Amino acid sequence: MKKLLCLLICLLLPFAALAEEIAPLSAEDFALTLEETAFALGGEAAALVEALEALTGAPLAVTETVSCMFSGMDREFANDAVLVGTYPIGPDGGDVVESVMVFTDALTTARGAAVGMTKEAVEALYGTDYFLDWDTMIYSLGALEPQLMFTLDLETGVVVSWMLLRNTVA
Repeated sequence: MKKLLCLLICLLLPFAALAEEIAPLSAEDFALTLEETAFALGGEAAALVEALEALTGAPLAVTETVSCMFSGMDREFANDAVLVGTYPIGPDGGDVVESVMVFTDALTTARGAAVGMTKEAVEALYGTDYFLDWDTMIYSLGALEPQLMFTLDLETGVVVSWMLLRNTVA
C-alpha cells in the first residue's frame, strides 16, 4: 500500500507544478521598481529620472519637442539602458511618465522579467493571456489601460527589450 501511495505521489508531482496558477495582472504590474520603490505610469517623471541617474551614475540625455496633444513639451530621457517618455500634464506642466523602455537585464519588471529571458520564462511569470503582434508580447488590463510589452528576437525567442506604456487619452 505504501509503495502504491509513493508511486501515485511521484506520478502526480510533476502535474502539481503545472497546476500552479499565475496571479492575475494588477496595476502594480505596470510600474517600474527600482530598489524597492515603484514608479507608476502617469506619475511625475522627476523622481524616476533621478533614481535612474543615481543607478547608472550618469545623467540621462534629454530630447524634447512641442507636444501635439498638450500645452508644453514632450520629453525623452535616455541612455543605453533605458528610455523614459513623458508629456506635460503634471502640476504646473510638469513631466508625467508615459512610457519606459528597457534595453538591459539590470532593470526588471515588477515580477522579475528582464532582457535576456525566453518567451517561456515570461509566460511563467505573466501567463499566456497576451496579444502577440509579430515579435511583441503585449499584456494589458483592458482597452485604454497600460500595456507591458516584451519584444522578442524571433530566431531565439529571447527578450531584447521590454516596455511599459500608458495609453493616453486627451
